[in-house]
Amino acid sequence: MRRTTAQKCRRPKQLGLPISRPGSSNSSNSNNNSSNSNNSNSNNNQNSSSTDVSSVRIEHTAQRGYILCARRPFAAGETVAVEAPLLYLPRQRKVSPAGRAFRRRFRKLDPIHWTSYEIFRAQSTSVREAVLDLYCPMQSRFTRRLAKTLRRCGGLSGLDANTNNGKNHNNSNNNNNSTSNNTTSSSSNNNDSSSNNNSNEEEFLQCVTALHFNQFSSNPVRPDGSGPLTQGCRAVYRTLCRANHSCAPNCFARTSSVSAAQDVPPPRVIRAVKPILAGEELTISYHLQLEDSSSARRKYLLSTKEFLCECSRCGSSWDDTRRFACCRCFGGYHLAAAAATPPATTTTTTTAAAAAAAAASQKQMLSPCMQCGCALSSPECRRQLRIEAEVQQKLAYINSVLEWRASLDASDDEGSGCNDSDEDPEDLRSILASLRLHPHHHLTLKIAELQRQFATHDNDTAALVHALRLLAACHVAIVPWDLVSASRFESLGEVLEGAGLLQEAAAAHRKCLRMMCVLQDPGEPYPRHAADSLIRVLSRQGVSDMVAADR
Repeated sequence: MRRTTAQKCRRPKQLGLPISRPGSSNSSNSNNNSSNSNNSNSNNNQNSSSTDVSSVRIEHTAQRGYILCARRPFAAGETVAVEAPLLYLPRQRKVSPAGRAFRRRFRKLDPIHWTSYEIFRAQSTSVREAVLDLYCPMQSRFTRRLAKTLRRCGGLSGLDANTNNGKNHNNSNNNNNSTSNNTTSSSSNNNDSSSNNNSNEEEFLQCVTALHFNQFSSNPVRPDGSGPLTQGCRAVYRTLCRANHSCAPNCFARTSSVSAAQDVPPPRVIRAVKPILAGEELTISYHLQLEDSSSARRKYLLSTKEFLCECSRCGSSWDDTRRFACCRCFGGYHLAAAAATPPATTTTTTTAAAAAAAAASQKQMLSPCMQCGCALSSPECRRQLRIEAEVQQKLAYINSVLEWRASLDASDDEGSGCNDSDEDPEDLRSILASLRLHPHHHLTLKIAELQRQFATHDNDTAALVHALRLLAACHVAIVPWDLVSASRFESLGEVLEGAGLLQEAAAAHRKCLRMMCVLQDPGEPYPRHAADSLIRVLSRQGVSDMVAADR
């Protein structure tokens, strides 16, 4: 193996679980040809002047491996670091001959693995070594499946990823006329071929594993903010990939869209979303749905990134997304005990620990009120949790009916025989209207989203405004600094503007702009679009005030 130390493995030591880097392994199945590889080679080898990582440093810890720390204090909304890609993986639309052979031989593997390896092999030696430095020799499910498939299907023999400058090591190096010399040369070349194949397979495993656990999506936004400029592009960064995950991150990572062009790999930008002290660890989020419950977040990260999250939110005894109103004080709430998530590898010790945690959770059930400190009785705790379970069950039923109806609408099959047992849409609305939880409970987001869908279908502006207000308030209470939170206020502002409620619309757009300017540079498309929306509403409000004064 190229690297034999486990220092790249950022994980709690007692868990023995690998910590991965953010990425989008399920990107579009794309392939490349030699000309595209040469283009990406020139792009990846350029020295971008946009890189500035002088304010951060990489540190090594005994428990968690490498982490990214701040060299100086940062205020909220300040840019922490900017870095051009070490390796840029654009979406490839043409399939190379080796890519077609890889697809035929390894039908269970994503062809993008070979595409990435071809681009990797086209890079300079220094870039390839830097990418392989990110490889961690961990016992991940991803690497085991990859190695098992390679062994079962005959390895990479016969596939050429332009290794060693495109030379074919399967051929003889000389054509001597002597039979004995030919035999000796053939035997020697066969040994060299076997050795090279083994070396290439090992390099392939290390490369694909490093990319899988370290890559980011790299799709800048169009200048007008109408959508992504590219699709399916990925990138690996030398320094910024050391940032660990947290469900309560102090930084926000985004692909820069300023001066974005098709032929230049865009840099990655990290901005502070809260005040950061000098020496403090810089964390970002690998998960887009931070408003989910702690058990849902941990299960997602365990299945996709292969680590058990132990951040300040997931490691807490209480789940901050499961809130229950306090009956003694106004504004207070109780938190439900965090559900125990089993680790990836089950042992006697971990099973006992999980059982102990589950038993403790069952005893505590709900926390004391976070405001007045009063504790609920055990019967009241059980009643609150029973209501939560009933709401979750009814939401699952409504979603299943809606999905079944959508599948019927999308198909050409006659479904009249099943329509008699259909739930009437009015019945679904009445079920939805009966669901009541704390306004900042994560299930309230799902209730409000269904209300938004029904209101949009019915063209009911008042119901739509109510649903969007609930969505925005609930989301920002759970995840204060997040693009989704900003987009909630943007949608609310647009609906309020359409309804003629200009003062409330301006307030919603102002909140959206404030969030956008913290998450991204004000010159980025999204903050500019938010500013334009606010200016438009304020101008309309000014005209309305003038008309009212004239009247």
